[in-house]
Amino acid sequence: MKSLMCVSLRSTVSSKTSTVLWKSSASSSKPRTKPRSDPVCFSMGGVRMHPILLILFLLESIIFAVTGYLVGRKHTPFPDFRIGLHMEDAMNNRDAWESANRLCGLLCVVSAAVFLSTGLLLYFLKRGTGTAVLSLLGLSAVCIPISVLCPSAYAKRKFH
Repeated sequence: MKSLMCVSLRSTVSSKTSTVLWKSSASSSKPRTKPRSDPVCFSMGGVRMHPILLILFLLESIIFAVTGYLVGRKHTPFPDFRIGLHMEDAMNNRDAWESANRLCGLLCVVSAAVFLSTGLLLYFLKRGTGTAVLSLLGLSAVCIPISVLCPSAYAKRKFH
């Protein structure tokens, strides 16, 4: 008569992947899985974030970082407005031009770090595709206007 050995595996992520393996100690056949009878917990989005969304987070992070470097460090001198923040309040005088561009560059670099960390966090925490899409759209809707409008308002308040 064969003796049965029960091995219980606990999931480290959630209870939806836990199974009990039944295997015979006398045979070398593959173990059979028996699903758990407790309710299954679902995360928002259901499945792991698609790698394309991680690439989109990284791409937007790179765009923000390059823009922040160019606007913050490599903007053109005051009378020449080729590279820099093209807002009326920032283009009034030399001090407004310099400080608004430096602030815009800083905010763009901070936004790049936020995009990079959020994308990696969502990917490695195995959040769903819906969560990632909403995060990408929400961060874009917040970070882009902040990076442009805050330096303009700062220049208007400080230099007018």
